[in-house]
Amino acid sequence: MPKLYKRRKRLLSDEVYEKLKKYIFLGKIKVGELETERGLAERFNMSRTPIREAILRLEKEGLVTVIPREGILIGSLNRFDLKEIFEIRRLLENFSAEKLARIKSDLDLNKLEKIIINSRKKIIKKNYVGFVDLDREFHSTIANLTKNRYILRFLEDIRDVMNLSGIKALTKSWDYEQVIKEHTDILDAIKKKDPISAKKAMDRHLINTFKAMIKILPKVEG
Repeated sequence: MPKLYKRRKRLLSDEVYEKLKKYIFLGKIKVGELETERGLAERFNMSRTPIREAILRLEKEGLVTVIPREGILIGSLNRFDLKEIFEIRRLLENFSAEKLARIKSDLDLNKLEKIIINSRKKIIKKNYVGFVDLDREFHSTIANLTKNRYILRFLEDIRDVMNLSGIKALTKSWDYEQVIKEHTDILDAIKKKDPISAKKAMDRHLINTFKAMIKILPKVEG
């Protein structure tokens, strides 16, 4: 009986975690606002224990901040946060692109090619949120092709945090045609087995993405 209870408790906590995360990204729980355990428990019609466990997981991922005696601050990126995130992204993703270009055997790059094709279709349909999703998939696919599961895991966690402000930033200030060109340059360099060009193309793309995002993010006070 205790084992069954623990399993049910864990499943409930997982369910709340996924729901909270989804609500944050969809804007149903506003970024930058303070929430409370009691308020969230009432909203989801459940006890505070699974809410508390889910919040702890979200805090570890940088999606919320627990402020003692005040509440739960739903995460919001500022310029300093973004600078730190892109320092890590440049290290990991530049390495990933360079590594793939150094692999002598043939790589299955069909997925990357399809992502670029579908990205063009998203622009035509003015589906900019879908375009941002494909950009994420492009970078995740490159990380996955390195066969280094830790790179993929780190990048997925980082992008979850970026998604709090990322879609808003990119739909306002991204040059979509330029992004496709940059993705194409990265893919071409990998195909040509040119590690130096692959690394430079990735770095150029990430720097431009950083510049696009930082335009709408708040400065750090003080």
